[in-house]
Amino acid sequence: MKSNHKLKKGEKTLNPNKANKNRNANKGGKGIKGSSFASAPLPSTSVTRMAVTPAVVVPALLTSATRPKLRTIHDSNGKVRTLKKWCFDERTPVYFAPDELGPSSVLNKGAVVELTGKKRKISISDLSTSWSEMAYAFYDKKVQTVTHWVIGWVNDAYLDDYNEKFPDSGVVIPNPTTDPHDAQQYMILENKARFNMCGELCVAFIVNDDIDSALAKWKKNSPHTYNRILAAGKDIGTSESDLKNMLAAILGEYGFGSDADQIISFKERLQIPLTPERMMEALEKMLVTHYLIALVTINSSGELMRKDNLEIRQINHWVLLDKITRNGARVELYNPFPNKREEYSFNEFYFSCRLSRSGLWVKRKEAHPEDSKDDFPTFQVMISNPNPFYSAAQYIDVDGKKKTQLCGEFCVAFIVKESIDAVLEHWKEVQPNLYADTVGNNKGTGIFDLITILKAFGYTTEGDFTEFAARLTDPFLKKYMLSPGRMAKMLETHYLIAGVNIDGITGKLKGGQDVRHWVVVDKITPVGRNVGGNGGWVELYNPFPNSWEEYSYREFTKSVGAQGSWIGLWVKRNIIPKITPQVVVPSGTGNMGDRRHNSRRDGRIENGPK
Repeated sequence: MKSNHKLKKGEKTLNPNKANKNRNANKGGKGIKGSSFASAPLPSTSVTRMAVTPAVVVPALLTSATRPKLRTIHDSNGKVRTLKKWCFDERTPVYFAPDELGPSSVLNKGAVVELTGKKRKISISDLSTSWSEMAYAFYDKKVQTVTHWVIGWVNDAYLDDYNEKFPDSGVVIPNPTTDPHDAQQYMILENKARFNMCGELCVAFIVNDDIDSALAKWKKNSPHTYNRILAAGKDIGTSESDLKNMLAAILGEYGFGSDADQIISFKERLQIPLTPERMMEALEKMLVTHYLIALVTINSSGELMRKDNLEIRQINHWVLLDKITRNGARVELYNPFPNKREEYSFNEFYFSCRLSRSGLWVKRKEAHPEDSKDDFPTFQVMISNPNPFYSAAQYIDVDGKKKTQLCGEFCVAFIVKESIDAVLEHWKEVQPNLYADTVGNNKGTGIFDLITILKAFGYTTEGDFTEFAARLTDPFLKKYMLSPGRMAKMLETHYLIAGVNIDGITGKLKGGQDVRHWVVVDKITPVGRNVGGNGGWVELYNPFPNSWEEYSYREFTKSVGAQGSWIGLWVKRNIIPKITPQVVVPSGTGNMGDRRHNSRRDGRIENGPK
């Protein structure tokens, strides 16, 4: 099967006016840019007038013919880089002129900007907010060059840190296209723009050479195949056999061997029918000695996506899988679209692989050492009498009957560091009617129920717990602002009990609303953006297996639901317990129903297996 990945020349993934023009795109993309914006597309400069409340006064628009002085920082590798932020809101307003009632420009979600380091404080009606001066390049399509830099001001509430884990980790592309909005894999070859180079870039990554040199060796040693794909300005997608031809033609010149197992079809090492477990077995065995060039599905931003997602246009794309990490939880791969290494969860990779399982195992020059096993946190709640015959650890016997809806009670037990038996017994003493209605009738818990359990264990001081949305609503903008960076900051001092959706058989988080469930989020590590990537990593306690788990930020947010519909509680990590008597909720179906204002969103999993 051929890769058919092409975004039309000039399309900007961040420009809403171009969003529908890539339906027929069918080829691959551009490469590394000399610009500092190489890691991500630049924002659209389209003008959109919007009313905002409150109005603000900001400095006037500035333009510069040359790149302005930008703030620099040292990254984790000690290299000096400009300070980057990314816009996590759907429409991020940029102010240019004084006394504007609305922004002069709007940045779309995922736009990456660079900061000059200048800051301003603006206060209105006793509310204060900070603003940052940012700059971005204006690309003129007519002359095909960046003609000037635009400088404007953005409310910091719209910006998240742009953390790069693998900067400068791609293939050198001597002649990238000039449009900084292009995908990074696009390039100029023999004076013609080429978009469909993902397969060739994967091969260049393996031999550790720039793309022009690798292609020159292919042209010299296998001119017939090279000419069919790239001669005379052609830009044809590469198939598995095309890549095999290129590899066979050039590996010897780079000192690779010629063993019988030097190049192997991906399918030859897979057990059929293929399952995630069988795929993992093959990867753990083969990646010690081989790379894997795999055909996957991506979206127009270059991020891996599920091959069965029919709501988004699917693009076939070659990536290079290098290794499995985090005890099998993650994969590390080279993605030609951004032309750099990236991390995805194993499940994200597995479900993006094309049904054809097209791909090639390519033998390394030297065997890759097996990755050491990570020591993960021991997240577990004590259970006095677990039943080994039940399909989930959270399914236990209470008062002689099987209970399957205790995820909320387990979450509180995890936070207060008590056994589930102690939590249930204490809640029964403090709120006998709630206990009888939920545990006695095997019902899920809502936020009201969770709060009564927390109060029973001394969480009674103001601020000990807060509903989810309240802590992420910006008081100045009066707007719900959700991002991995904001959540990571909150998790330094709080846990988050979050309502998610899970698979009713495995207990793993997944998108949808069919089996609602409570988990406790312990840590978020933001990486990149969740547009053109997966946003980083979320570590949590899952009551279903009664253990620690890790998901990508994208996987986690899909399981939670649409932004604005999140249900949960922030709970302080460290408190001074203060026990105060609670008002006992009276019995009666009316009261029971009132306190659980939305049972499906508040954490019941009654649609799951009993």
